Amino acid sequence: MATVRIVRSSEFMNRRRDYHLFVDGTKVGTVANGETKDFQVSEGQHTVYAKIDWCYSPEHTFTAGNAAVTTLNVSAFKYAQVYFTVTIIAVFIASAAHRAIGDVPAYTIYGLCILPMLLIYTAGRKKYLRLTEETTEDAYVPPARIGSH
Repeated sequence: MATVRIVRSSEFMNRRRDYHLFVDGTKVGTVANGETKDFQVSEGQHTVYAKIDWCYSPEHTFTAGNAAVTTLNVSAFKYAQVYFTVTIIAVFIASAAHRAIGDVPAYTIYGLCILPMLLIYTAGRKKYLRLTEETTEDAYVPPARIGSH
């Protein structure tokens, strides 16, 4: 048997929701915010994807070797944290300046904040999560000896 290790990053946006993990179309478990979990898989080629509510990651194919550990990182879409922060700031500014700028400009700002969110949760739902395989080797590299003759 081989092991697939799922490493979920710690994120503010999805912190209260677990990611559901599927290997070869079968749910193998969940991973919480900032959690790392190991799952046993047979040797050979496998397809894995992560899902949260109705959104999910593209499928990722990997080959599991005998007694090997394949590490996969799962997180929200690439600029999720930036998008979330900018949206909160824009809505706050529009709300604070509502009287000064009037209804139409404030509602326009609200709409410009909500429209990308709707696109992410509908048209972008198949790429809402990212699932990437670590490419670094876990092999130990001894330090060079200093001053040896």
